[in-house]
Amino acid sequence: MRTLVASGALALILFIAPQVASARDLPSGGVTREDVADWLRGRGMTANVHNDDRGERIVSSNIAGVNFDIYFYACSQDRCASIQYAAGWTPLAQGTQANINAWNKDKRYIRAYLDGSNNVWGEYDIDVSPGGTWEQMDASMERWRSQVAQFKSYFGG
Repeated sequence: MRTLVASGALALILFIAPQVASARDLPSGGVTREDVADWLRGRGMTANVHNDDRGERIVSSNIAGVNFDIYFYACSQDRCASIQYAAGWTPLAQGTQANINAWNKDKRYIRAYLDGSNNVWGEYDIDVSPGGTWEQMDASMERWRSQVAQFKSYFGG
């Protein structure tokens, strides 16, 4: 009788207990450029895998009316454990060193800087391995989208 009651109680707990959603893990070692391009396309975004002007293979896309690139770091063969979103604007009136410093002081995700030609850059780095998930990638893209809009407004781009 106790076994029957215990079995019934266990079945009830399993029935009532919320289902835990399982994350979709990224491949071991991180992502490839093609993985990222396919992921962007799956989100309805453009994605172009190509070499930049230094010969580095990157992925380019567009978000909130802003062109951006994705750079790949800590790579072993074609799999990379870290990526960086980067967008740049030609010299902007609001792109002063004081405004750059204020942005970096107050904002957490996009790091801003001026290059040697006074172009304003925003970059956001994320580690995707070990332990990365596609949900983490989705969250990073939503954060990038939100922050790019703020960045663009702040610097007048």
